Amino acid sequence: MKLKRVDVSTGEKLLYPSKPTVVSAEYGGRIGGMLASWWTQLSFKPFYIGVAIGHERYTYKLVDGSGKFGLNFIGYEYVDKAPYLGDVSERFFENKLEKGGFKIIRGEVLNVPLLGDAYLALELKLVDKVSVGDHDLFIGEVMSIYAAEIYDENYTWLLDKIKPLFYMGRIKKDGKIFRRYASWVGTVSRDVEFAGGILRDSHLKRYSLRREVITRLREASPLSMDEALDIVKDVLRRYGVDEDDAIYYVREAVYSGGAMVEGLS
Repeated sequence: MKLKRVDVSTGEKLLYPSKPTVVSAEYGGRIGGMLASWWTQLSFKPFYIGVAIGHERYTYKLVDGSGKFGLNFIGYEYVDKAPYLGDVSERFFENKLEKGGFKIIRGEVLNVPLLGDAYLALELKLVDKVSVGDHDLFIGEVMSIYAAEIYDENYTWLLDKIKPLFYMGRIKKDGKIFRRYASWVGTVSRDVEFAGGILRDSHLKRYSLRREVITRLREASPLSMDEALDIVKDVLRRYGVDEDDAIYYVREAVYSGGAMVEGLS
């Protein structure tokens, strides 16, 4: 396979397919929802997920006003209902979710409206909003999760029993604009060992270093930044890692490991 340089303007299309989520929210007595392709997990602890929403979207108003929202993942069997989620606005087409045939349920923690048709639904509390070009990134902390029982003992989806809805972008055909959606018909799955073979020793070294830094800083807390850097540099020297990397490990220990360092904690 040989790579060929293409125009940057094609980038968005070439990033598809994506697994979109339906952002649902309620404010001022109105319930709405939109299909959003631009979302991502941002943190393990706290469990943060971000979703990009355009300013003009009615869902923007609902999430911004209520301070909470839902993320819903639907299967390909609802592809014909997708226009109610992405093509019309609640601002101009009132009760569009109900008119589209979607069942609304309530989350048990935040009372957020969720899609009862989803195979996975999450309730999130809005914690931040960041401007990112022509969209705002709404960052939410996951407060509760609801899932259809089509996963195994490891909470891995059973791929022969689920067909997620994927989005492929817009296309033009016969003078009309269409949105292309997809899923899979058959599935292929394979388990690949984590950091196996010649990668094992390198992974263990990385894991051991991180664990030692977090443990030492947490036990010595609270610390000044200089004190924290001195401790971390001592660890890095023993592992043969550049001392200039100390600041990154200090941040990791604070934000993921519970250490307290002046200026960061």
